[in-house]
Amino acid sequence: QTLASNQWRSRVPRDAAFACASMPRTAEGPLAVEWTDPPPPPPPPPFPPPKHIRRARRPTTPARNHSTRSQAYLPMAMKANVRADLTEHYLFPHPPMPQPPPAAPSPLRAKWRPPPRHDVLYRPVSNDTRVTPDAWVTALASLPEGISAPRAAILYVNIGAWPPWIPFVLQSASANVKLAFYFVGPYLNVQTCANCAWLPMNAAGLEQRLHAHLRVPIKVAERVDFAYFRKLCDLKPLWPAMLPELSSRHEWIGFADSDVLFGNLNEEVDRLHSEDELLVPAGFFPHPLANGNFLLMRANTKMLFAFNRSNVWRQVLKARSVYMKFDEWNHNPPSMMTVYQDMLLAGDLVARPTIRLLIQDVVMLRGNTYPSIAKWGAQVNLSWARGTLVAERHGICICPNDLIAHATALTVCTECLMMPGHALRGVMTHRRLPALGFHFQDWKKVWSRNEYALLRAHNGVRPVSVVDPVPNCVASSAFRLAPEGFACGAH
Repeated sequence: QTLASNQWRSRVPRDAAFACASMPRTAEGPLAVEWTDPPPPPPPPPFPPPKHIRRARRPTTPARNHSTRSQAYLPMAMKANVRADLTEHYLFPHPPMPQPPPAAPSPLRAKWRPPPRHDVLYRPVSNDTRVTPDAWVTALASLPEGISAPRAAILYVNIGAWPPWIPFVLQSASANVKLAFYFVGPYLNVQTCANCAWLPMNAAGLEQRLHAHLRVPIKVAERVDFAYFRKLCDLKPLWPAMLPELSSRHEWIGFADSDVLFGNLNEEVDRLHSEDELLVPAGFFPHPLANGNFLLMRANTKMLFAFNRSNVWRQVLKARSVYMKFDEWNHNPPSMMTVYQDMLLAGDLVARPTIRLLIQDVVMLRGNTYPSIAKWGAQVNLSWARGTLVAERHGICICPNDLIAHATALTVCTECLMMPGHALRGVMTHRRLPALGFHFQDWKKVWSRNEYALLRAHNGVRPVSVVDPVPNCVASSAFRLAPEGFACGAH
């Protein structure tokens, strides 16, 4: 068998076979040639072999995953070398190429998910087992005797976890001894507040009360957005009528948001006269009157059932998971703003504004933007101690263009009368004043977003070095509030 046989030709490239067959020969045989070990083959090229080599049986190597780059752009001299390299690689097995060890998962890419039950700062919340069908009757019978003594009362109704800053709300409520505060919802420890009481309530209990007292057979669980629970805000004007056991205990009854810190409410209650029927924050008087932040109404049939003057309140409750601002100002469909304004213009309502201002943490400018009062480098601080809430801001003048300009009294200046809806960067203001309350509706959203990003970046483990926006200040008699969060103690 010669080296130039067809069998050999089918296994090696033509150039190599021709070189072996044309070696010099003598009479005794081929001329002796001294062979040396060839150099090691180069690494395989990053593309598949030609078709006539691809048909041969090949070992399983990482070369199967090479890209499909074509050889058409290679010079003729390089094509022969490529064919020889591919033949060497596929006909003579090579050990598998070493693979790098798998990289450890990066904490920034960890697939963290919030716990099944959590609050707005993604802290786990245990299941509430204290809310049972008979729990309401038991809790109502065990209310403290002095809880009915105050002249006025404020209701908080919540389905789901209470916000983590509720201890600060309790602390601000404890100083207002001329009001009672009822927290209706999942279990809440109110031992730090003598004039506060907790009563159990869940979605089933809320449905039962709507049907029994208001003749509205709806499924609350299907209409409440359990991520934010905002649908409950549409029910705020109905809360006093829905809870007659509490409304009948006081001369005045009302509601408030759970993200509002109160200052001195005692002096506001002392100023109420026998002919007054509605107490609203000064920024909401005389328009729109209706608001969900804070409102007190006289506990009589006229005011408790004033929502019946609206012909859309049943349709609002039946709307699924859509907050229609029925408790505040909305024109489509008409909200309680329309009801109170019609009563006021007809001389059928005596409304009184508060002395102090309920301050918001945002300003409404042109284009429906809501910048924070701490924007553009402003310094904002609030301090609470012994029932007094003091708000201070140092920064440029921001003039809102909405009807509730006084709600952002910390940012306004005299130029706002002629320049509504503008941020006057050339005018600096510095205000320090006692406030009726502070509504941190936007700051809490920033805290929630920051906490989610922080926990996701660290796989659910919160670093100790990062400041907690809502620390535990139970042992402190004073606290502070800034855009970054709460802090224990006075300045």
